[in-house]
Amino acid sequence: MNNMMHNFAHELEDELEYEVIAGRWVHIRRIRGAYGESEIESFDPSPPAPGTILLTNYPFGGSNPSATHRGIVRRVVAAVIAKMPEAPNILYCINVDVEGHEDEVGDPGHFGEVGLARALKIAELLQKLLEPQIGKLPAAARRHVNVNVSTAGPVRPIRSNVTEAGRSMNRRVEIRMSVAPCGPIA
Repeated sequence: MNNMMHNFAHELEDELEYEVIAGRWVHIRRIRGAYGESEIESFDPSPPAPGTILLTNYPFGGSNPSATHRGIVRRVVAAVIAKMPEAPNILYCINVDVEGHEDEVGDPGHFGEVGLARALKIAELLQKLLEPQIGKLPAAARRHVNVNVSTAGPVRPIRSNVTEAGRSMNRRVEIRMSVAPCGPIA
């Protein structure tokens, strides 16, 4: 009987995890061992600003956009070009903020590198898709594109880094785009 209890306890050494959301705080409860030892990790998720486009589920350490990411970026560019205001004598600027994020796995000395690489690749794709679209507009309606690239590394998770699904959501790029007047046409 003791041997059977020992095997059962050994099987329960794997962690069981679940998330409980209370207000803005997320509590991760981890249960270990045969006696149900538990610990709770809490973190305050940093939800993206309204209107932010999320490109999630990058592979660990990966920075190349997937086919899904490229499709989303194409649709974003088409929507922005379609909604451009046309006003005589006013130059409009497209302002694009591209921010790369990471999970908390890996060498802390290199945090920020992968997030920045992700953001740079998305910014290059945006520029590649926007320039021909803007070039098709009449000269008086052309727009300037300002692309700002940054990384937050792993410091603004939107999900817990305890689970693989959470880490996958945190390996992301956030895109915020706006159109605003940036001066009179010269």
